[in-house]
Amino acid sequence: MKKLTTLFLVTIMTTGLFAQNITGKISGNVTSDGQPLVGANVILEGTSSGAATDVNGTYYIFDVQPGTYTLRVNYIGYKAQIVSNVRVTVGLTTNQDFELEVAAVEGETVEVTAEKPLIEVSQTNVARTLDSEAIDNFAVRNVTSMVAAQAGVVVQHDGMHIRGSRSEEIGYTLEGASMTGASGKVVSNAIPEALEAVAVQVGGYDASIGNANGGMVQQSLKTGGSRLSGYVLTDNMGGGDPWVATGDKDITAGISGPIGSNMRFMAAVRKTSTENYSSNSRWFTPFTIGGGAPISDKVGGLTSSGDYMVLDKDNGNYTFRDGANHDGVYDPVADPTDELRGGGTGHGYAWDNTQDNLNFNGTLQMDMNPLVLRLAGSYNSYTYSSAGLPIQGMFNTRRHETANQNYMLNLKATYFLNTNTYLRANVRTVKRLYESYDRAFEEKGTFKAGHDSKLQDWLKWGNRDEVAKIDSNWSRHFGTPGQDPYLAGYQYNEPSNYNINGFRFNRDGARRGGYSKGEDGYVGFDAEFVSQMGEHEVKLGTAYTSYGYRRYSYGGINSLNSKIGVDSTLTDAVNGETDRILTEIVTARLSSWIGYDPLGRDWDASAAQKNAYDEPRNPWNFSFYLNDKFEAGDLIVNAGLRYEAINQANKDLLDYDNPPIDKNATIVAADHAEYGFKDMPTQSYLMPRIGLGFPLSDRSQFH
Repeated sequence: MKKLTTLFLVTIMTTGLFAQNITGKISGNVTSDGQPLVGANVILEGTSSGAATDVNGTYYIFDVQPGTYTLRVNYIGYKAQIVSNVRVTVGLTTNQDFELEVAAVEGETVEVTAEKPLIEVSQTNVARTLDSEAIDNFAVRNVTSMVAAQAGVVVQHDGMHIRGSRSEEIGYTLEGASMTGASGKVVSNAIPEALEAVAVQVGGYDASIGNANGGMVQQSLKTGGSRLSGYVLTDNMGGGDPWVATGDKDITAGISGPIGSNMRFMAAVRKTSTENYSSNSRWFTPFTIGGGAPISDKVGGLTSSGDYMVLDKDNGNYTFRDGANHDGVYDPVADPTDELRGGGTGHGYAWDNTQDNLNFNGTLQMDMNPLVLRLAGSYNSYTYSSAGLPIQGMFNTRRHETANQNYMLNLKATYFLNTNTYLRANVRTVKRLYESYDRAFEEKGTFKAGHDSKLQDWLKWGNRDEVAKIDSNWSRHFGTPGQDPYLAGYQYNEPSNYNINGFRFNRDGARRGGYSKGEDGYVGFDAEFVSQMGEHEVKLGTAYTSYGYRRYSYGGINSLNSKIGVDSTLTDAVNGETDRILTEIVTARLSSWIGYDPLGRDWDASAAQKNAYDEPRNPWNFSFYLNDKFEAGDLIVNAGLRYEAINQANKDLLDYDNPPIDKNATIVAADHAEYGFKDMPTQSYLMPRIGLGFPLSDRSQFH
């Protein structure tokens, strides 16, 4: 056992690891008539955790997952005492004292229910914690809304802010693993029913927490109980008045329980689909203009195109092309050549905001005292598309879709050297894949999602003949309004906006975006050593995280198609992905890329034009800390020192007076020895941390 312990310690401390502490601690005193009882056994029921009191009658139970527990204390000659409803909170110490009575008859038991304190006396910073009961009772089943309801948190159009911080200064963790990749994008939140606790810390952290200046949102998943249980929840608000119905459909299911005698599991899945998921569609009240009479579209604001728009909140909204009689009225009976071009059914608004979301959360915990293993995972797959600005796009049924896939895995190992000392190590990984494309082309099978598409696939979105295969009404809006859209010269002349008395509206079939894709994530290793030395909880930890990301965006569909219309030989260059088309894209600045080449291929796909500047980025950070938490009755002092080293894996100019760019701000000599780029240096920080807390009363606290 000593050899195993030594090997375990050496292994985790030499790999450069440390994880945020999302567990809690239970401590207290066992006395009788005010005198300490030495050697009393305190057991955390349902687990293998427990402790014996020391010479002062004090006990400590470490690394307890957040949740509600039952404590039992036994001492020969005294009544056993059972205390239920003991709540353990993320990162804090739960105090539970016992006053035992002498037993007149062997086997007597006293049962007590613990009361939740009004304030957390063991915290040294501003923190708010929602336990599973508060989460279940919250009015909205959304973690972001729960966090936003806490003091000091504000949600605005540009994201969430804590104490006035920027949104990117907030850290998000699930089971101790950061939920943000190198891009800063929050990968996923947990299913509310799968959460045991959500803690919001507002600054004043101890030395174990980094990568968050403004605040920290820590989420902890549930652990399976001693009995098999499950649930199914459904919700459907998809029908009715489009101004009232939200279009939400939701089914959530979960199961948890034991596997054998020393394993517990929890699994939850949630499938949601939503129409009109954004409030954009309800930023205006239905309106009527001109008494509902047709209003002429004017090319350049002067010349009538022959297209008309009707805006009538009572009778519907639609656009039409006036027929041969040129009467400015849509009446296909009187004039069969009148053509409906948009709207005309129901309310006439092309809302159609949609989102499909699939989430999975799970934990598996194996208790092999003194070793505890815990595996936690999260998977999220979702797609969404938006109608954009509700008035401008009210007649446009064409949509651009964004698809995302994210996953997180975290394996934690905790090894107890004795009742007051333990080691903990984590291995974790997060991955995010995302892609944006024309939804109709994907639904018709003309475009295949999955990051393997090519330039020739994206250019079809701006090609009238290819668009006609998807929707004939969309193709009728190509070219100059009022002219024959199927003239040869209009093949790549995409739909322009209606001009209604100076107000712009999208024609049906107006393309809503280009193509983009990317991926980012990280692999992290961390560890910590924790020991209770009298009234001092000493923690020593270290962490290393290696990130990776690459991204690509192409927005030059119309520009390149226009050139193809003039020079058809470019088609062969596009299909063959030759260096000629690569040069064309770079020169015209039609795409942006990191980790790819200008065509969206691997960065080194072109042997002649590959550039090391385009390699995928792999930033990393390393941290080390030492923290002492002194707990003397009601007085809590957190003092620590944290070191961080951050490498951004990015470039900087060698000479700011001679940047390697031309007059068009295009990089022309990234690797030039005198005025090119250089690697940015690793940045190091040494940060002292100190926090103080003590209660002023049972309702107020100083920290």
